Amino acid sequence: MVGIGGGAPSQKHDIRLGDIVVSASRDGAGSVFQYDFGKAIQGQNFCPTGYLNQPPPILQTAVAGLKAQYEMKGHQIEEAIGSILEKNKRMRQKYKRPDPDSDRLHQSQVLHPLNNEASCARCRGNDASKLI
Repeated sequence: MVGIGGGAPSQKHDIRLGDIVVSASRDGAGSVFQYDFGKAIQGQNFCPTGYLNQPPPILQTAVAGLKAQYEMKGHQIEEAIGSILEKNKRMRQKYKRPDPDSDRLHQSQVLHPLNNEASCARCRGNDASKLI
């Protein structure tokens, strides 16, 4: 299943724009939470009311294998990408590693200009009070 997810970086979770997220089941519940499978009651925490079904066993087995490989060797993504770019020099400019400092999360009330580069330069300012 593919969809759009949301998240914000924290000390515990280093989430960046463009990250790929893979969910994993736990406690016998499905691993994908749909936003309308819950309710918010005034003055209380959000209460989930259901989950989507679990993925097929073959996918669960593949995720378990990836977890085990990660625990033994780490993700090795940077090494793999570096190796590909080293062998294919023409791809370097198009697929260069983005600067993590350019990844900015604005407060929800910040209004952004229409989608054009000239007006968007205002958002890239150094007003840290509008960033999370």
